[in-house]
Amino acid sequence: MGIMDARLIADTHEFLLVEPAKIRKGTMVHEAMEVLLENPYTRKIYVVDDEDKLVGAVSYLNMIRASSARFKVRKEGFWPFVRYMKDLFMDDVSKLMKPERPVKGYQTVKEALKIMLDTGQTDIPVVDDDGVLLVELRGMEIMRLTLESVKKGDDLRMENLRLIREEKGIRHIDPVTLKPKDD
Repeated sequence: MGIMDARLIADTHEFLLVEPAKIRKGTMVHEAMEVLLENPYTRKIYVVDDEDKLVGAVSYLNMIRASSARFKVRKEGFWPFVRYMKDLFMDDVSKLMKPERPVKGYQTVKEALKIMLDTGQTDIPVVDDDGVLLVELRGMEIMRLTLESVKKGDDLRMENLRLIREEKGIRHIDPVTLKPKDD
């Protein structure tokens, strides 16, 4: 069993964004942009109801898309023009919002990774049993945890390999010359 199999999300405090960016449902697009710009460590804004229960999220990319209408940037064609017109007059973030699949603190990091892969989420909200947004588990930080795990495992494997070679009297083979060499 590896570090990712047993480690609980609640035990990964160093990998959590403690104060994720959040807004209330019905917030204006320009106000949401301000919130996103004030929170440089996040790539999305979580939308919550009056009880702080997670409703969805607005991604950084969707905010850029909304910005492009203001700068009159659009692709050629009829349907891109229709989307451009919708974005130009958008005032409420609800049209930019997408559903999120959250996790709970008592789930494992491995479970969170599976959800991330299934849903395409790069960061994942952590909620309590009532659906209240608590923190954000960031994908970039999970990569750090994975790298830490791999390095520890590689160090262990190399040490075991060295002990086996020593025990059996096997000398290390140079990968270029394919001749035995001293460790």
